[in-house]
Amino acid sequence: MTKVSWTIWLLLFLTTAAIGQTFNGYKYAHVKQLKYQDGGIDNYGISSSLGIGISKMGMILLPNEIDNWPQEAKSDNCLVLFIQAKHNIGSNAINDPFIVSLRFENCKNEIVYSIEKSAFNGYRTTAGNLSKALEKCLEIISMTSYSFDSSLAPQLELPKVEQTSENGETIKRYLSSNKLDVFEGIYKSYQTDGMPYYKIGIIKKDEKYKAIII
Repeated sequence: MTKVSWTIWLLLFLTTAAIGQTFNGYKYAHVKQLKYQDGGIDNYGISSSLGIGISKMGMILLPNEIDNWPQEAKSDNCLVLFIQAKHNIGSNAINDPFIVSLRFENCKNEIVYSIEKSAFNGYRTTAGNLSKALEKCLEIISMTSYSFDSSLAPQLELPKVEQTSENGETIKRYLSSNKLDVFEGIYKSYQTDGMPYYKIGIIKKDEKYKAIII
């Protein structure tokens, strides 16, 4: 192996290893369907082909309808890698290729990886040229060594919940011994099938309303 080819191989290895590390925090993948202004959906089969390519890596491909997602993905969408494909349609000109670009985002709408590849008009049809450009993207991605690791999944930074010593009894004493604002009181939720009701006490402290689950 020559020095040049060895260098190219090493760069390719490091690139695919980095991509694999990026993807390992995601158990599921959701490929957004391409939609067009004329009402067409995935006219050139890019979204469906991309989904097949991603699932071959070992990631679980989610259906388009969120209602049909497994409960784990619904409950924690940080386990989901959201993938968006875009393309442009080239022409016969050598400086106007067919291009497919892929963008991978996490639950924070952060771009974790992107790739773009092109194909010149050598495949007769628009679908054929776009398919070739997508194939080049998938060739790079498919060389990654994907293995899900939950410790690598992103975490949403949720606001800290204020701690309080208030409870049902202290709230009732407050409500019975103070001049109340119109919003202060104890509220009861509506009960739905399989879900218990709950009560919320709202009191005003330091010009702020405090909502406390009782």
